[in-house]
Amino acid sequence: MRRFLLHSVVLSALMVGAAVADDAEPIAQALLKKMVDAAGTLAFTGTLVYGDANSLDAMEVVRIGEEQRERIATLTGEHREMFRDSVRVSWLLPREKVLIVDQSEGQRRLTELTRDQIRELPRWYELRLKGVDRVAGRDARVVEVLPRDDYRYAYRLWLDRETGLLLRSQCHNSDQELLEHFMFVSLKLDKGQASEHIEYTIDHRGFKEMESEVESINESSQEWHAADLPPGYRLLSAHLRSPPGSSESVQHYLYGDGLGAVSVYITAGGENGLDGYSERGNTRMAGREHGDYHITVVGEVPRATVERVLAGMQRRGAR
Repeated sequence: MRRFLLHSVVLSALMVGAAVADDAEPIAQALLKKMVDAAGTLAFTGTLVYGDANSLDAMEVVRIGEEQRERIATLTGEHREMFRDSVRVSWLLPREKVLIVDQSEGQRRLTELTRDQIRELPRWYELRLKGVDRVAGRDARVVEVLPRDDYRYAYRLWLDRETGLLLRSQCHNSDQELLEHFMFVSLKLDKGQASEHIEYTIDHRGFKEMESEVESINESSQEWHAADLPPGYRLLSAHLRSPPGSSESVQHYLYGDGLGAVSVYITAGGENGLDGYSERGNTRMAGREHGDYHITVVGEVPRATVERVLAGMQRRGAR
């Protein structure tokens, strides 16, 4: 009888555990949707620390979500500021006395997941709930996102329990090494959207303004394509860029699975481009010549991903 009761208790525990595991995925997806919504609607001022395995920096962030406006200013090291809205990203570099403006959609961020991408995530990642914690004095739900293959990193996300705002994140490789992380250490929500304007705090009168020209490439005009993408990756955007101070154009193709993303840069000639593989923090880079062109692939993804994308890049119509 005692053994029967013991087996019954164990079986009940396993059944409860299975039920919790079955419920975890949709709950985690709902939390990620709330995270994306919060990034697009909330206004706040906060201080965060950001780093990789070799460095740690502090920054101030001011954001108006509904207007998609944001300013990030460094609080350690060299004083720099970045301004971002829905159509441009600009960098203020006081030491160089330069203001660089990039008229584009801006660099893709974790909080820019679409609902379709969130719906597809369980195909490529295992979603787990890891309890609750506190970040910047606020209660947070913890979500773990584990890759199902070698083409992705693992993430641990701390989401504000009240608003869904991403308060902290960690990125790990397959060996559980911490590659990149950030965490708010102070946060003040502006629920009344009182901060109507975000301006530079650095006086940049007399700075040289350098603007990159960016033009979207429609599908019929795309000269290159990736013939062998990792599962779940797809083309997110394609642009023709002219970097500041340069008359040469660069073709830029962005591929991703919703969390991981790789940029492919293709230039004519490119004798001085990267040949082989390189890495820094959680960023991996690979490059090679392709006839009269040079291809460079850069992404916060595993080495296998950038090398597979690089190997599969083909020029349309080429034999």
